[in-house]
Amino acid sequence: MERYCTPIIVASGFLILIILYLALLKTEQYDSMLQEKQDMIAEYEELIEATREIKRQLKAENESLLLVISAYRLSTTYNVTMYGYTARPKETNEDPTNTAIMQKPIPGWTIAVSHDLKFLLGKRVYIPGRGVFYANDLMNERHTMSIDILFGTVEEAKRFGVQEGEMILLEPYLILKDLFYANTSF
Repeated sequence: MERYCTPIIVASGFLILIILYLALLKTEQYDSMLQEKQDMIAEYEELIEATREIKRQLKAENESLLLVISAYRLSTTYNVTMYGYTARPKETNEDPTNTAIMQKPIPGWTIAVSHDLKFLLGKRVYIPGRGVFYANDLMNERHTMSIDILFGTVEEAKRFGVQEGEMILLEPYLILKDLFYANTSF
């Protein structure tokens, strides 16, 4: 009986060694996979931190840009009284066929500005809810912070009436250029 037990014990021991070897292989594979996962997690954490830093930088830039945009909007937006008018002699000067800068008035495009806004002559402006207009005429001197919008008919002008609203300059760089050249002597 002892003779038969020894091969069974040897076979059992050998089987145990094989199982342990396979377990060791699995452990090494597991350790390798675990290390790969840990490396990936470390990379993701670095990416997350880099993303957070970029977000912080963008937030700071956006705050700066919002300040610039607010300042720009304040410096190029005018609260004005708006009137509707037509190019009839009784509503204009003696030459209703020419604007103050000697251009033909065009209904829906031409606006006349008060004398305190005459620096806008030759510039495009945007009136929210109405569109883009070209300041190429002057109003009577009695008006301040006002514009006349040229309409094609008296009925349209009367329908528009008098309104308060914003006017936004679309070409501020032209004013800066004009101011620069006006203050330099060659």
